[in-house]
Amino acid sequence: MPTATASRSTSPAAAASGTAGVATRETLTVLYDGTCGFCTRQARLAQRVGGGPRRVRLLSTSLPGVLESHLGLTRESANRQLFVEEDGTGRLFGGAAAVARLVREVPVVGPIGFLYYVPVLRQLADVLYRLFARNRHRISRLLGWQPLPDDSCADGLCALPAHDSAFTKPQ
Repeated sequence: MPTATASRSTSPAAAASGTAGVATRETLTVLYDGTCGFCTRQARLAQRVGGGPRRVRLLSTSLPGVLESHLGLTRESANRQLFVEEDGTGRLFGGAAAVARLVREVPVVGPIGFLYYVPVLRQLADVLYRLFARNRHRISRLLGWQPLPDDSCADGLCALPAHDSAFTKPQ
């Protein structure tokens, strides 16, 4: 199973410009369960507050071939957790680490995302995330957010790109 990474990489351009070690805002690709009402709503919220479709691109794992061809992930791993990929670095975050990575993109509250890397908080977040993920469809029903059909991207908000430059239509 792919795991999240907390290491920081420095691009040659950043090293040459003297910005090595300074966090840059990467475009993020969010792979979420498009058949889960809660997951879809939260992915769209993350896109809105994280800078819009150009900064946070959504890709439903319910679309055929997304997992296998785009990132090499399996249906099993995607059913266990959300994934976020930093497009510029290729770093992949899963589960609670993915949520923390998304939170870091939100103005004002972004620094809260770094709390995930505090050891005790990290273990607690991972346990709570797994519990929540196992019950996400039940939680969706309790909130009245109906599960979406496999073609949850029929509205064009998440679709396979014609080319690699965009996964979503601008809103």
